[in-house]
Amino acid sequence: MSTTGLALSLIPASLLADKVGRKPVMNTALVLAALLMVLASFASSFQQFLLLRSLFGIALAGLLKRWRWRI
Repeated sequence: MSTTGLALSLIPASLLADKVGRKPVMNTALVLAALLMVLASFASSFQQFLLLRSLFGIALAGLLKRWRWRI
């Protein structure tokens, strides 16, 4: 579920980072990811756990850097 959330939110997160800047997006994503992981440890059902993990994947999209490949 985390990978699906990450894959679906990479492009919107990058557009948001271009608009408001990378640092605010990365700081917000880091706080959200930490909060969602703590909340996932207290999930009382499997459905809640899956929801929190997918939201965690969405938050992770704001933490990825742009990679440059050199040949």
